[in-house]
Parts: sequence; C-alpha cells; structure tokens
Amino acid sequence: MLEAGTQYLQVVGPLYGFFGLGQVLHFALQGAWRLFWPVIGNLARLVVASLGGWLALRWGMAFVVYGLVITATIAGGA
Repeated sequence: MLEAGTQYLQVVGPLYGFFGLGQVLHFALQGAWRLFWPVIGNLARLVVASLGGWLALRWGMAFVVYGLVITATIAGGA
C-alpha cells in the first residue's frame, strides 16, 4: 500500500497544482457570473480522462487541461 501510494503521489502529485489553479479561477469566475469557460474546462477534463484514460493515469493530463483552459480564460480577459 505504501509503495502504491508513493508511486501515485510521484506521478500525480506535481500536477495537483494545475487542478488547484483551475479551482481557484473557477470560483473567481463563478463570483463574476461567467461560468461558460469553467464548464468547458471541466468538460475538457472529462474528455481527456475518458478518452485518454491511459494518459490521464500515466501523466495526469486531465488536471493539466483543466488548469490551462481556465487560466487561458482569465488571461484572455473573461
């Protein structure tokens, strides 16, 4: 159990920052009544996790996509 947990955290742990970034910006946009892009970010995360399950498990791509979509939204002035 410790070995599996250690391996999981080594692979996925560094990517939780993207998820946290997405969550923070999601709540900021929710306060601004602009929920279109956070919903798109969550849908993109779902697509990556569903269709690219191996990549999501192996490289944590779903968290990266979620964080980047919402970051691009804020950077784009939404």
